[in-house]
Amino acid sequence: MLRFDLELAMLEGTLAVADLPDAWRARITSDLGVTPPDDRDGALQDVHWYGGIVGGAFQSYTLGNIMSAQFFAAARRDLADLDDQIGAAQFAPLRAWLTEQHLPARPQVHRARDRRARDRRAAVDRALSRAISTPSTARCTACDAACAGATSASRPRA
Repeated sequence: MLRFDLELAMLEGTLAVADLPDAWRARITSDLGVTPPDDRDGALQDVHWYGGIVGGAFQSYTLGNIMSAQFFAAARRDLADLDDQIGAAQFAPLRAWLTEQHLPARPQVHRARDRRARDRRAAVDRALSRAISTPSTARCTACDAACAGATSASRPRA
């Protein structure tokens, strides 16, 4: 949650990039009681930020975790002996189930900058809704902004 919260604060404009190392240090100390000795072991350990990529990476990871948990719950619902199959290294039934759900092979939901990417994101939404038998409400504001026409140039840079 640390990375998610700090990146969201940068995207919302409530945290300046220049203030990120201090915010990281304060938050990690508060959350875990650990203070990194330098920025390399603090905020700079995240390649996304010092590489200039600020905008949706950690939110997308969170959404991916949420969606994978929803897919797994639905697979367990539909494949009664799924846990035993996995325990026996029998993945073909799960693979077949995933294929039946029409899950795109590489959805890349956080890269919704062009029409093909938006189409992939919509395919993920449809597959998730079909698998869990209810519309997905998981959303990423960075993805929504990108789908609305924001460009990578409009994102904050480190």
